[in-house]
Amino acid sequence: MSPAEIIRKYGRHGQEVIMLDDPPMAVKIHHVERFRLEEIQTMVAMRSIFPVGDIIVPEVFGYRHHDGMIHVYMSVMPGITLRQAWPTLTAVDKSNIQSDLRRVISTLRSIVPRTPKQICQSSLFMPFPQPLEQTHEETC
Repeated sequence: MSPAEIIRKYGRHGQEVIMLDDPPMAVKIHHVERFRLEEIQTMVAMRSIFPVGDIIVPEVFGYRHHDGMIHVYMSVMPGITLRQAWPTLTAVDKSNIQSDLRRVISTLRSIVPRTPKQICQSSLFMPFPQPLEQTHEETC
């Protein structure tokens, strides 16, 4: 679904995440001036560093620029967001989430820093997801 189709169907609400059904994917929408390329680069790198799911990260398919907004197309993560679930969680649930987050942070801290030369020579040095092809619909 093109950015123009997303705007027609869901309206323009600024920064948000739209969940698409067909095909199933999430589209994260940013204002151009607030868009941080590092966010996408981090997701791409995390998927390559932890391919077996130690840390679950959406797959980034690409992005589009449309009318001052960046639309980032990515895979849908299973379940509901923590923000949606938090009010209904018990104290035990919240404690378990804290434990999971400690594990994730510990795993991230275990990454050994590399020198710039090592990064360029490694398989982790990968091309950034390219912008999705512009469609005629984008000019509408």
